[in-house]
Amino acid sequence: MLQILARTSVALLLLVAAGGAQSVKAQNYDGDGVVRVGLFAQGQWLDIDQTLPLPGGSGEFSGFAGGITAGYDFWRTSRFVLGFEADLSIGDISDNVAGTNYGMDYLVTLRGRAGVYMHPNWLVYATGGAAWLGVEAQGVAKVADTLTGWTVGGGTEVDWRHMILFAEYLYTDFGSHSYTLDGVAERANYNGHLMRVGIKFKVGDDYFHDDYVRPVK
Repeated sequence: MLQILARTSVALLLLVAAGGAQSVKAQNYDGDGVVRVGLFAQGQWLDIDQTLPLPGGSGEFSGFAGGITAGYDFWRTSRFVLGFEADLSIGDISDNVAGTNYGMDYLVTLRGRAGVYMHPNWLVYATGGAAWLGVEAQGVAKVADTLTGWTVGGGTEVDWRHMILFAEYLYTDFGSHSYTLDGVAERANYNGHLMRVGIKFKVGDDYFHDDYVRPVK
Protein backbone atom coordinates (compact mmCIF):
# COMPACT_ATOMS: atom_id res chain seq x y z
CA MET A 1 0.00 0.00 0.00
CA LEU A 2 2.76 2.46 0.96
CA GLN A 3 4.77 1.78 -2.20
CA ILE A 4 1.69 2.21 -4.40
CA LEU A 5 0.74 5.47 -2.65
CA ALA A 6 4.27 6.83 -2.90
CA ARG A 7 4.59 5.99 -6.61
CA THR A 8 1.16 7.44 -7.35
CA SER A 9 1.96 10.66 -5.48
CA VAL A 10 5.27 11.10 -7.28
CA ALA A 11 3.55 10.52 -10.62
CA LEU A 12 0.88 13.11 -9.78
CA LEU A 13 3.53 15.65 -8.77
CA LEU A 14 5.38 15.16 -12.06
CA LEU A 15 2.12 15.40 -13.99
CA VAL A 16 1.17 18.65 -12.28
CA ALA A 17 4.61 20.10 -12.96
CA ALA A 18 4.74 19.06 -16.61
CA GLY A 19 1.14 19.87 -17.44
CA GLY A 20 1.18 23.19 -15.63
CA ALA A 21 4.26 24.66 -17.25
CA GLN A 22 2.51 25.87 -20.40
CA SER A 23 -0.52 27.22 -18.56
CA VAL A 24 1.78 29.10 -16.21
CA LYS A 25 3.43 30.90 -19.10
CA ALA A 26 0.07 31.73 -20.66
CA GLN A 27 -1.66 32.91 -17.50
CA ASN A 28 1.15 34.61 -15.63
CA TYR A 29 0.80 37.75 -17.75
CA ASP A 30 -2.37 38.43 -15.78
CA GLY A 31 -0.66 37.63 -12.48
CA ASP A 32 -1.89 34.11 -11.73
CA GLY A 33 -1.02 30.48 -12.42
CA VAL A 34 2.19 29.60 -10.54
CA VAL A 35 3.08 25.92 -10.12
CA ARG A 36 5.38 24.91 -7.25
CA VAL A 37 7.15 21.57 -6.63
CA GLY A 38 9.55 20.92 -3.78
CA LEU A 39 11.03 18.94 -0.91
CA PHE A 40 10.77 19.37 2.86
CA ALA A 41 12.00 18.01 6.19
CA GLN A 42 9.39 17.46 8.89
CA GLY A 43 9.33 17.18 12.65
CA GLN A 44 6.18 15.44 13.92
CA TRP A 45 4.51 14.96 17.28
CA LEU A 46 1.38 12.81 16.88
CA ASP A 47 -0.51 11.84 20.05
CA ILE A 48 -2.30 8.51 20.40
CA ASP A 49 -4.86 7.81 23.15
CA GLN A 50 -5.96 4.18 23.50
CA THR A 51 -9.52 4.09 24.88
CA LEU A 52 -10.11 0.32 24.48
CA PRO A 53 -9.37 -2.11 26.01
CA LEU A 54 -9.62 -0.52 29.45
CA PRO A 55 -7.80 1.01 31.26
CA GLY A 56 -6.23 2.30 28.02
CA GLY A 57 -3.17 4.52 27.83
CA SER A 58 -1.47 7.23 25.81
CA GLY A 59 1.71 7.73 23.80
CA GLU A 60 3.32 9.88 21.14
CA PHE A 61 4.75 9.39 17.66
CA SER A 62 7.69 11.77 17.63
CA GLY A 63 10.48 11.94 15.11
CA PHE A 64 11.53 13.24 11.73
CA ALA A 65 10.33 12.58 8.20
CA GLY A 66 10.92 13.80 4.67
CA GLY A 67 8.47 14.58 1.92
CA ILE A 68 7.56 16.00 -1.47
CA THR A 69 5.07 18.76 -2.18
CA ALA A 70 3.32 20.35 -5.17
CA GLY A 71 1.00 23.32 -5.40
CA TYR A 72 -0.73 25.71 -7.74
CA ASP A 73 -1.71 29.36 -7.21
CA PHE A 74 -4.79 29.81 -9.37
CA TRP A 75 -5.40 33.47 -8.42
CA ARG A 76 -2.89 36.17 -7.52
CA THR A 77 -2.45 39.88 -7.31
CA SER A 78 0.62 41.81 -6.20
CA ARG A 79 -0.72 41.48 -2.61
CA PHE A 80 -2.98 38.41 -2.29
CA VAL A 81 -2.89 34.76 -3.35
CA LEU A 82 -5.26 31.77 -3.45
CA GLY A 83 -4.13 28.24 -4.28
CA PHE A 84 -3.83 24.64 -3.14
CA GLU A 85 -1.15 22.22 -1.91
CA ALA A 86 -0.70 18.43 -2.05
CA ASP A 87 2.09 16.59 -0.26
CA LEU A 88 3.38 13.21 0.86
CA SER A 89 5.70 12.62 3.83
CA ILE A 90 7.23 9.29 4.84
CA GLY A 91 8.68 8.51 8.27
CA ASP A 92 8.69 5.20 10.15
CA ILE A 93 8.06 6.09 13.81
CA SER A 94 6.38 4.11 16.59
CA ASP A 95 5.47 3.97 20.30
CA ASN A 96 4.21 1.31 22.70
CA VAL A 97 0.92 1.96 24.48
CA ALA A 98 -0.49 -0.54 27.00
CA GLY A 99 1.30 -3.46 25.34
CA THR A 100 0.39 -2.54 21.75
CA ASN A 101 3.08 -1.21 19.43
CA TYR A 102 1.61 1.62 17.30
CA GLY A 103 3.40 2.85 14.19
CA MET A 104 3.04 5.53 11.52
CA ASP A 105 4.31 5.08 7.96
CA TYR A 106 3.12 8.00 5.82
CA LEU A 107 1.01 11.16 5.78
CA VAL A 108 -0.76 12.76 2.81
CA THR A 109 -2.52 16.14 2.82
CA LEU A 110 -4.58 18.02 0.23
CA ARG A 111 -5.19 21.63 1.27
CA GLY A 112 -6.38 25.01 0.09
CA ARG A 113 -4.45 28.13 1.07
CA ALA A 114 -4.97 31.89 1.21
CA GLY A 115 -2.15 34.33 1.78
CA VAL A 116 -1.05 37.93 1.83
CA TYR A 117 2.32 39.42 0.85
CA MET A 118 3.73 41.35 3.81
CA HIS A 119 6.61 42.37 1.53
CA PRO A 120 6.93 41.88 -2.26
CA ASN A 121 8.86 38.63 -1.67
CA TRP A 122 7.48 37.56 1.72
CA LEU A 123 4.17 35.66 1.91
CA VAL A 124 2.21 34.69 5.04
CA TYR A 125 -0.68 32.24 4.56
CA ALA A 126 -3.33 30.11 6.25
CA THR A 127 -4.11 26.59 5.02
CA GLY A 128 -6.54 23.75 5.67
CA GLY A 129 -8.00 20.61 4.14
CA ALA A 130 -8.04 16.81 4.23
CA ALA A 131 -5.36 14.44 5.53
CA TRP A 132 -4.66 10.70 5.36
CA LEU A 133 -2.43 8.85 7.84
CA GLY A 134 -0.98 5.36 7.37
CA VAL A 135 -0.92 3.55 10.74
CA GLU A 136 -0.35 0.07 12.10
CA ALA A 137 -0.83 -1.70 15.43
CA GLN A 138 1.11 -4.79 16.43
CA GLY A 139 0.75 -7.32 19.21
CA VAL A 140 1.26 -10.96 18.30
CA ALA A 141 -0.36 -10.17 14.92
CA LYS A 142 -0.35 -6.85 13.05
CA VAL A 143 -3.10 -4.71 11.50
CA ALA A 144 -2.64 -1.69 9.22
CA ASP A 145 -5.00 0.96 7.90
CA THR A 146 -5.21 4.42 6.36
CA LEU A 147 -7.04 6.99 8.52
CA THR A 148 -8.89 9.98 7.06
CA GLY A 149 -8.93 13.28 8.95
CA TRP A 150 -8.43 17.01 8.60
CA THR A 151 -5.61 19.49 8.99
CA VAL A 152 -5.28 23.25 9.51
CA GLY A 153 -2.32 25.55 9.97
CA GLY A 154 -0.24 28.31 8.47
CA GLY A 155 3.13 29.14 7.05
CA THR A 156 5.44 31.63 5.42
CA GLU A 157 7.33 31.72 2.14
CA VAL A 158 10.24 33.83 0.92
CA ASP A 159 10.76 34.17 -2.83
CA TRP A 160 14.39 33.98 -3.85
CA ARG A 161 14.86 34.22 -7.61
CA HIS A 162 13.26 31.08 -9.11
CA MET A 163 12.98 29.31 -5.75
CA ILE A 164 10.83 29.56 -2.63
CA LEU A 165 12.07 28.92 0.91
CA PHE A 166 9.23 27.99 3.27
CA ALA A 167 8.31 27.02 6.83
CA GLU A 168 4.93 25.59 7.81
CA TYR A 169 2.97 24.40 10.85
CA LEU A 170 0.03 21.96 10.61
CA TYR A 171 -2.33 20.56 13.24
CA THR A 172 -3.87 17.21 12.29
CA ASP A 173 -6.83 15.29 13.71
CA PHE A 174 -7.84 11.78 12.62
CA GLY A 175 -10.50 11.11 15.25
CA SER A 176 -11.16 7.64 16.68
CA HIS A 177 -10.12 4.40 14.97
CA SER A 178 -11.47 0.96 15.94
CA TYR A 179 -9.88 -2.38 15.01
CA THR A 180 -9.42 -5.94 16.25
CA LEU A 181 -5.95 -7.11 17.27
CA ASP A 182 -5.24 -10.65 18.52
CA GLY A 183 -8.99 -11.19 18.91
CA VAL A 184 -9.43 -8.12 21.13
CA ALA A 185 -11.44 -5.02 20.17
CA GLU A 186 -9.28 -1.92 20.44
CA ARG A 187 -9.85 1.78 19.78
CA ALA A 188 -7.50 4.76 19.68
CA ASN A 189 -7.63 8.50 18.94
CA TYR A 190 -4.96 10.15 16.74
CA ASN A 191 -4.03 13.85 16.52
CA GLY A 192 -0.86 15.93 16.52
CA HIS A 193 1.43 18.62 15.21
CA LEU A 194 3.81 18.98 12.26
CA MET A 195 6.61 21.48 11.64
CA ARG A 196 8.12 21.70 8.15
CA VAL A 197 10.94 23.57 6.43
CA GLY A 198 11.85 23.14 2.80
CA ILE A 199 12.41 24.51 -0.65
CA LYS A 200 10.09 24.76 -3.66
CA PHE A 201 10.91 25.36 -7.31
CA LYS A 202 8.67 27.35 -9.63
CA VAL A 203 7.58 25.89 -12.95
CA GLY A 204 7.31 28.67 -15.50
CA ASP A 205 7.88 32.41 -15.17
CA ASP A 206 6.80 34.36 -12.09
CA TYR A 207 6.58 37.95 -13.30
CA PHE A 208 5.75 39.26 -9.85
CA HIS A 209 8.89 38.02 -8.11
CA ASP A 210 11.50 36.72 -10.55
CA ASP A 211 13.86 38.81 -12.65
CA TYR A 212 11.83 38.78 -15.85
CA VAL A 213 10.48 41.48 -18.11
CA ARG A 214 6.71 41.20 -18.57
CA PRO A 215 5.99 40.49 -22.26
CA VAL A 216 3.97 43.05 -24.21
CA LYS A 217 0.64 41.62 -25.43
